[in-house]
Amino acid sequence: MLEPGKSKSRAGSRMSDRNPRRIHWKRIFFYFFLLCFMGAAVFVLFFSPFLNVTEIRISGTHNISESDVREMIAGGLSGKYLGFIPKDNIIIFRSARMADEIKARFNMIRNIKIVRKFPNTLEISVAEHEMKLILCASGDCYYVDDNGSLFPKGMFSREEIKEDDYAVLNDTSGVGIDQKNDILGTDYMDFIFAIKDGLKDRLDIDLEREMETPSRVSSDLRVTTKEGWKIFFNEEADAEKEIEMLRIVLDEKIGKDKRGDLEYVDLRADNKVFYKFKGQDGQDMNQDDQNPSASSSSSSSSESDSKDKKKKKK
Repeated sequence: MLEPGKSKSRAGSRMSDRNPRRIHWKRIFFYFFLLCFMGAAVFVLFFSPFLNVTEIRISGTHNISESDVREMIAGGLSGKYLGFIPKDNIIIFRSARMADEIKARFNMIRNIKIVRKFPNTLEISVAEHEMKLILCASGDCYYVDDNGSLFPKGMFSREEIKEDDYAVLNDTSGVGIDQKNDILGTDYMDFIFAIKDGLKDRLDIDLEREMETPSRVSSDLRVTTKEGWKIFFNEEADAEKEIEMLRIVLDEKIGKDKRGDLEYVDLRADNKVFYKFKGQDGQDMNQDDQNPSASSSSSSSSESDSKDKKKKKK
């Protein structure tokens, strides 16, 4: 048995441990420091200038103005949420929403990506539609991008795109353009620019901005030189072969002095070139007929044959 005095002292100690008036300093200090830590974390994360966006890097802009994109982002960073949370904080900056707003503002943008680089930098990568030319038919005109997709001319502002920088392909078939279902073949566009670049680089022939095709589903292409005469091409023939045939007929049949009198040169037939001077009947040249001396000798022999025939008649 326990002694009476000891049992009372133990019971009293248990009661003192359960005394609600006793102050638990350890617990108080724990919560105090926890609140201080949370307050400091909130301040650093949301109110400290350490995480304010101070640098904006933009890449990929060509037709649209980089300064206009930068201005939109700066507008999205100005002001405060709920009247006291700064919008330029990199953690709470709404990058996805800003990307959607920029894309809606500039139709030339195909894709835009905004990446946050801690502690204070935004990196904006822009991918634009690469317009190749303007397609016109039945009075309607559309920009054509590198995928062959069509975009109405009125869709873009003058700041986004300079119309005079693009060649114009006129479809003379009279068939209207269906933007949703029509596309211009990328192979055909490659053919157009192979002809355009080849004429300039190899023959020093400059073309007018406007070109023609009897139908955008055909393979024909008709261009006009700065000298005023036309050239007819066909995509089914190799572009380099057609340009070489043109060089031969210009050098060996026509000559530089008579180029200004040309009406057209037709390269659409396989291994044969047709050309016509203004006010005269058309002429032709086979691919094998590339020697001017041979052609002159053949013409002189034909003349002698005709003279012999006349003598026989007499």
